[in-house]
Amino acid sequence: MPPRLMRGEFIEVGQHRIYYYAAGTRGKGDTIVLLHGFPSTSHLWSELVSLLPRGHRVVVPDLLGYGRSDLGDRSSLSIPAHADRVVGMLDTLRIERAVLVGHHLGACIATSVAARAPERVSYLALLHPLGGDVTVSGTLAVLRAFLPVVRLLPFVALRGTLRRELLRWYSDPIRARHSVDQYLAAWAPSRRWRTFLRQLADLTQADVLECTDQLSRVRVPVALVASDLDPAVPRVALDRIRDAIPNATLDIIRDARHYSPEESPEQVAEVIARLVTS
Repeated sequence: MPPRLMRGEFIEVGQHRIYYYAAGTRGKGDTIVLLHGFPSTSHLWSELVSLLPRGHRVVVPDLLGYGRSDLGDRSSLSIPAHADRVVGMLDTLRIERAVLVGHHLGACIATSVAARAPERVSYLALLHPLGGDVTVSGTLAVLRAFLPVVRLLPFVALRGTLRRELLRWYSDPIRARHSVDQYLAAWAPSRRWRTFLRQLADLTQADVLECTDQLSRVRVPVALVASDLDPAVPRVALDRIRDAIPNATLDIIRDARHYSPEESPEQVAEVIARLVTS
């Protein structure tokens, strides 16, 4: 399938500039909005966009504090705050209803949007979602546990540790090095590093529990995507979500890890195509 022409620009959402790129044109289908997780950026979706169903405009933002978007130094980076900004983005772009596709943190944000503004969401695809009381694991959990000390350290002191952790989240070592180095480069400036730590602090157990509870009240079709070797999202998180919304479809990508939109884009695109024609 030929690549789609992508156009990027900044828009004003509240007091912040949010960067997004768009592909395709409006057709009969609702706009597909792709919401990345933590600690990635819109780069996560680069392999997937051209594979998505035709007839749908595709909108791919960098969340506040990520990528090219503003840092939001004085703004909350919590799941509800991100969800409110996604609704604001839909308003600014005049998108009445959207198919929300979220990965990891982005899955929680998509769920929060569907619960808070149900009339704006037609379908939900939740990829490697956080659920129950599961927020971050591994090295990220250690960093959060010692945040008062970690805040005193420069990014360069922890870059190697973070790089080793994120490399484990990929199956393909070549792709892993390329993407992880790109993600880490975005966090290297001192202000960006402080934003990284704020996002880590604002990704709370209470908010993830609330999102899991909200799933039971979602009335649109939901598709779940997980993998059997994901080191970032334990099986217990997926089990909590399945308990909350047992009618959702579930696709398990075998012999895969966390970043399926990059490493298994054909399978993810197939799930989304099946969802929007359900």
